[in-house]
Amino acid sequence: MVQQIATSAGFRTLTSIERRPRGHLGFGGGVHGCLGAMVARMAVRILFEEWLPRIPEFTRVERDLAWVPSTTFRSPMSLRLGRG
Repeated sequence: MVQQIATSAGFRTLTSIERRPRGHLGFGGGVHGCLGAMVARMAVRILFEEWLPRIPEFTRVERDLAWVPSTTFRSPMSLRLGRG
């Protein structure tokens, strides 16, 4: 669908939305920008706009975090949160 919209809007696209994912969430930039980056940013903004009024105070459940083994990305394997 995104490819159809881009094509009908006059953008030349070589992106295949059926491609195999690489296992990371990198949005890139410039000519390597991700088509879904703006949708992901909007989803995160909406998540926090809805979540924070309901649970304004939260804490991290685990003191120490396990990190994704990568020299490129700094990301926790998981982030469990609790109320309070």
